[in-house]
Amino acid sequence: MSQKQTSLPIAITAAAVTIFSWASAYPAIRVGLRGFKPVELASLRFFTASLVFLVILAIKRPPLPRGSHLFRIGLAGALGIVIYNLALNAGELTVSPVTASFLINCMPVFAALLGVTFLAERLSPIGWFAIVLSFTGATIIAFATPNGFHFGVGAVLILLAALCASVMGTLQKTLLRTYPSISITACLMFTGAIILSPYLPEALKVAAHGPREPLFAALFLGIFPAAIGYLAWTIALSRFTLNQTASLLNLVPIVTIAISYLWLHEIPALSSFYGGLLAIAGVILLSRYGRAPAGVLSGVR
Repeated sequence: MSQKQTSLPIAITAAAVTIFSWASAYPAIRVGLRGFKPVELASLRFFTASLVFLVILAIKRPPLPRGSHLFRIGLAGALGIVIYNLALNAGELTVSPVTASFLINCMPVFAALLGVTFLAERLSPIGWFAIVLSFTGATIIAFATPNGFHFGVGAVLILLAALCASVMGTLQKTLLRTYPSISITACLMFTGAIILSPYLPEALKVAAHGPREPLFAALFLGIFPAAIGYLAWTIALSRFTLNQTASLLNLVPIVTIAISYLWLHEIPALSSFYGGLLAIAGVILLSRYGRAPAGVLSGVR
């Protein structure tokens, strides 16, 4: 049996773990917010994730970023860990987990726009149409609330989170040419934990005296989506192409619907669901047909 055949079950398992863990983060955030403020939840989550990655680094001992690369790590961590999670947590105070997962799934759209702006990448006409389609879906979600259609600040905060995550991904591109992905991610977790550390004492106080379910959710977020989910993602990436693995992430909102129903007994509004389908359709179009032909590409690829 070839290595490819042998590794296929591992790759499929890793992809499934990634989808489930990242889909479960959205309802877990909603549960965590029952006991913690958004900043406290983020602080406890990344303190927990940092402890997990300390153990991983002690075992694997990969090379760590140094010198001028540390500034880029700090900026990526501030945007993609701190602001991302604060915006996502605050957004989920008024936006359902399913709606949040649909909006966060717009990250490839922001990443494509950043690539055009800063990396001299080009999009095909279909790519631009896909971006318009995704933003149309996101707009429907932003204006869809339980009380009818009006502007929803929570949805805008989650779109801000998606933008921050896309900026972090752009900053990571050159770093990943020099360091293994586990080193970059561990340092991002440490950056987030350090910046959020002033709020950790209050988070620990709430954890000691507050209800158990929000504490479980906070620990779950740090261990499962942040640590185990990421490790599963790297395993899947090592055996599938990036496009194949990224396409699988379009299943995350669908799995979030199932988990939210079983855990929170929440069902998304039809308007949010339809807007989410439009957003995902745009992302799929962008990932498959969005690039301009190789002959017209220039700059960093």
